[in-house]
Amino acid sequence: MNPPEFHGFKVEKYPQEFIDEVYKVLMIMGVTPLEKAELTAYQLKGVTQVWYNQWKEGRPEDVGPLYWEKFKPAFLDRFFFQEVTLNHYLHYFPPL
Repeated sequence: MNPPEFHGFKVEKYPQEFIDEVYKVLMIMGVTPLEKAELTAYQLKGVTQVWYNQWKEGRPEDVGPLYWEKFKPAFLDRFFFQEVTLNHYLHYFPPL
């Protein structure tokens, strides 16, 4: 099993698709919610890894461990809007 990587700048890699594919692999592996978040973060590359590190470090210490249920919405909030904006732009200004 080879989980996908997410770079954040490739138009063909959509955030929801990335989350769904990683989740399927992690469910088959039987990992815990804490491990799901950590292993998914490992698949982030480039600017998405920078975002993750900054986001994780910026969380208050008293909120506890980072579980999948916290990671997934934060990731989609950050990168899904970016995808929608890019698709909207490409609709009106297609590449030549």
